[in-house]
Amino acid sequence: MAPVERERLLNKLARLKALSECKTGNPNETATAAAAMTRLMLEYKIEVAELEQQAAPGEVEDVPLDHQRTQPYPIWQSHLLHCLATANDCVSYQSTTRHWTEADGKQKTTRLHLLGRRSDLDNTRRLFTYCLQEIERLSQRWKPGRGKRLRGDFRVGVAEAIAGMVQEEAEAVRAEAERRAQQDEQTSRALALLDRSLEEVEAAARQIGVREVRSRKQPNLSVEAYQAGFRAGQSVVLP
Repeated sequence: MAPVERERLLNKLARLKALSECKTGNPNETATAAAAMTRLMLEYKIEVAELEQQAAPGEVEDVPLDHQRTQPYPIWQSHLLHCLATANDCVSYQSTTRHWTEADGKQKTTRLHLLGRRSDLDNTRRLFTYCLQEIERLSQRWKPGRGKRLRGDFRVGVAEAIAGMVQEEAEAVRAEAERRAQQDEQTSRALALLDRSLEEVEAAARQIGVREVRSRKQPNLSVEAYQAGFRAGQSVVLP
């Protein structure tokens, strides 16, 4: 990618980041900002692959996202991470470790992981961190005084809205690239390169025993809280 084009992309990402961190901005822009960042990152990957088809893609790495914890991660967090990881050619999974301590006896800890290449890992981790911060911010602003359970149901709604928009943007970018590939041999080769890169990541996941597990069903949710969260995370056109 030419230096001018790269600078243009970085400037767009910087503006999106500034908008997402604005304390007085419209709270409904969360999902749109995440989706827009996903689109830019995916378009950038395709453009780079078109220009640097002989470049080494880098090694597949396994990185933990957080400290170990004794309670499983909320279902909505695991689902959101899976959607962000898939959009960025990564694999996410949750590891469980059982150990014994003299103070607490038997104990089980869990941890979220990402498997992928360095730039893809960084993009996914950046998006996930941003989304978690935004979901928490929105949940605290929604009807102060509501209980912990209702606030948790609100977070589920926001996460579902974000995940849906990210998936739609990823599919749209891929569809656009496939249409171009039918007429452009360079784009076709770039997509083939990206496909092989993803296959290698998935093969590395299988090699360490990661397997796709169906998401557990969410417990009974408050319709009011869930729908309020979903609306708060839905699309508002970015300036």
